[in-house]
Amino acid sequence: MKIYVKMKTPQIIRFLLVIGFSSLFSSCALNYYYTYQPSNVGTGKAVFKPAYPTEKTFVLLNDSLIIDNKFVKSITFENLPEGKYELHYMSSNFAYKDKLDQRIIFDIQQGKLLNQIITLPPFSTGYWVYNGVMLGGLLIYYLFQNSY
Repeated sequence: MKIYVKMKTPQIIRFLLVIGFSSLFSSCALNYYYTYQPSNVGTGKAVFKPAYPTEKTFVLLNDSLIIDNKFVKSITFENLPEGKYELHYMSSNFAYKDKLDQRIIFDIQQGKLLNQIITLPPFSTGYWVYNGVMLGGLLIYYLFQNSY
């Protein structure tokens, strides 16, 4: 037995717009935690946070891949032994005007917490045009939905 649900065209469009725009404003970015070693003797902690969550992110610590193509809100490295480290933070997101590819050299000291903000390039013109067209289309649709 098949059950069919009939929806009028405006209802289908409204349904698809609500689903589509709700997914645009939702965030699936995560805070990532990485424990360098089990022992916390003689170690420190480092927290790296991008100015806003970054999609399609790759992170290397001393040339070891830590994060592979993830949506990142922050990265916390725990139990890092004292010494110098190199963090390589990359993102292959089309929305940025320039490529995001930063190398950060930092020093960990025993019992200390290092907090670092990762600066991001500005959004590209195409990103703003795309968002303007989508938002403008939604606004026009809702303004004139009862006119036909």
